[in-house]
Amino acid sequence: FLCIFFKTWKFMFLFGQVMIFSPIADFWGDVVFAGFAPTGFMAVLTFLASALAIPLGSAILIRTKLPAGIFDELMFFTAHVTKFKLSAARTLNESLIVGLAIAIGYATGRGLGEVGLGSIAYALSVGWILKGILALFEKLFPRRESA
Repeated sequence: FLCIFFKTWKFMFLFGQVMIFSPIADFWGDVVFAGFAPTGFMAVLTFLASALAIPLGSAILIRTKLPAGIFDELMFFTAHVTKFKLSAARTLNESLIVGLAIAIGYATGRGLGEVGLGSIAYALSVGWILKGILALFEKLFPRRESA
């Protein structure tokens, strides 16, 4: 869809990312952390670490102009089409994904399925966290004006 909208084929490389990184993510989830099920304070700590790490990665990609990943390109696309700021576009995307997961869960008789309070909290807070990290980067590393 991005290829058609922006009339460029560079977005086809995103499929390459999916083909390479999906098995890597599955390996970490299914093998390395297969028995990792934190409870109590450790669950909260794990959630907070991941809720900060993902927007941090997006903020680094935004500030450095490195190639963006799938969700980041979707965020840029949503911001471009809706004229929303990046943080609002990211919140919208994540909320739509969680909403779709809930709809599929109920349509298949699984209820919420794997969607829990953490998924909803992350979807609603990721934009604000991204906005805060970008503001922090701006204070720590102000952009220089071109000569």
